[in-house]
Amino acid sequence: MRFDDLVLVRILDKMRITGGTKLTEHEWMSLQATEANTAAYLEGTDEWFEACYTWSVVTMATAIRSKLSARATKATLYVVQAEDEIVNPWPELDNGQTRKIVGEQLLRLPNMNTTGRLPGFAMFHIGMRVRLTQPVEPPDAVVDATGTVVGIEFNSLEPQSHTRGAGLGHGAAEPVASVVLLRHQPVCVYVKLDDCDTEFLPPKPCAEHGLTGGDKTCSACSFFPGVLAVKPCSNKRPWQIDVSVPNENKVRETKVIRTTLPIVCLKASTLHVLQGATADPGLIFHWVFQDCLDGPCDGWPLTWL
Repeated sequence: MRFDDLVLVRILDKMRITGGTKLTEHEWMSLQATEANTAAYLEGTDEWFEACYTWSVVTMATAIRSKLSARATKATLYVVQAEDEIVNPWPELDNGQTRKIVGEQLLRLPNMNTTGRLPGFAMFHIGMRVRLTQPVEPPDAVVDATGTVVGIEFNSLEPQSHTRGAGLGHGAAEPVASVVLLRHQPVCVYVKLDDCDTEFLPPKPCAEHGLTGGDKTCSACSFFPGVLAVKPCSNKRPWQIDVSVPNENKVRETKVIRTTLPIVCLKASTLHVLQGATADPGLIFHWVFQDCLDGPCDGWPLTWL
């Protein structure tokens, strides 16, 4: 019902036939023509969705799509590293180099199902389309709810240039780096949820209506329907990973509590998240399967759907 390409519609109809059926030569050639063998074919796909069954590919796609999103809107991309607390530490972790090596292994783990759906790096910019990875304000702001970043409240220890660079309350945005690494978790990121009018935040009344809390008939009073303050959160239960430790011929079972912003770029995800969605204007799908699935092996070319 979503598509107007007659060849694609016929292919989708045949996919629903019990027991399967062959495509015509024309249909098969049309499907093969969507295959991209080199990155040269990806020009003009900055706003496309990107998906795969494996988390290692999705994690890389998230970083790429976040950068492309910032470039398309000419916005500064802010990156903040997750804070990982090891809840079953061992004496060797007192060594700074050992702690660094172990910490890098925690951040490199791509599977967000393992990490309680919290990313190792949160990436965001004003105007970015995002997806929630944790429930924030049920029943509206639940897992996989989508929206747009409309504001950022930085930690007070961050330079003021971050606020000015994001164009938040200081007139026109000042020139800043295209990518900024934050040293501290932000206080919150404000996200305008799609198809939501719930008022999560208090209004900003004008001077006349300050005592009454604002008047919706007053043009000077500001209301924020659907805008949610997404704050850094932590796993309810520790997640587990086996890490290798310098000068040891074994791995150590490590239990971790991660704290970070529960948001990721909307344009990159596992294919399961996109079930029922219309990936407009297009979708890049990587034919790489997990070991437990039958299908093409690692290294198969990138395909557009």
